[in-house]
Amino acid sequence: MLYYAKGEDMKILVAEDMASVRMVFKDILVNHCQFPQKDIFFANDGNEAVAEYSKIKPDIVFLDILMPRLDGKGALRQIMKMDPNAYVLMCSSAIETIAECMYEGAIGYVAKPLTPDGVRKAIEKFKDR
Repeated sequence: MLYYAKGEDMKILVAEDMASVRMVFKDILVNHCQFPQKDIFFANDGNEAVAEYSKIKPDIVFLDILMPRLDGKGALRQIMKMDPNAYVLMCSSAIETIAECMYEGAIGYVAKPLTPDGVRKAIEKFKDR
C-alpha cells in the first residue's frame, strides 16, 4: 500500500473520457493508494485536462491518449508548453503511441487495463524523483 503522508499536498489529475475508467482510477487512488478524494481531479477530454492543469497545477497527470475534442497527445503538448516540468503519464495499451508521447515530454505511462500495482508504481516513481 502506498503511504500518503498527511499534510502532503499532492494533487492528481486524471484525464479520461470513459466514466468507467475514471471510476477505476478513483477506486485505485482512494482505496489502494490512500489519497483523499479532495486531492483527485478529473477531466473528460483533452481540453478539460489543459484547463484543469492551468487551474489546479497538479503534481501528477494521468492522461488518456484517445479522447474526444482534443486527444491526449494534443493535451500533452499544451500542458508541456505551460509547464515543461509537468509530470505527465500517458494511459494506453498502444505502446507505439506512448513512445511518441514520451518524445513530446511525457515521463512514462500506465498500461491499460489499469491495475492498482501499475498506478502505485507510477506514483512511487514521482515521489522518488
